[in-house]
Amino acid sequence: MKDKNINNDTLKNLNYKWLISCGAIASFIFTFSWIIQGIFKYSYNSLSMSISSLAIGSFGWIQSFTFILTGGFTSFICIWIF
Repeated sequence: MKDKNINNDTLKNLNYKWLISCGAIASFIFTFSWIIQGIFKYSYNSLSMSISSLAIGSFGWIQSFTFILTGGFTSFICIWIF
């Protein structure tokens, strides 16, 4: 009969999978956010303007929040790895 105890290697693999998921989620959130905001902001042109210019204006708080959220996910991965 197999032992049902979880060893450290299994926990490490689960942590790494979770961290990789954080990275994938962060990139998806960032990309989805600027594409949707770019569509709805009349004066935004993605070919000639940077993504950070979406943080200017009345709905700029959304892009600022996106920067903070995705930066947090990315920083969490970096802290965990190093």
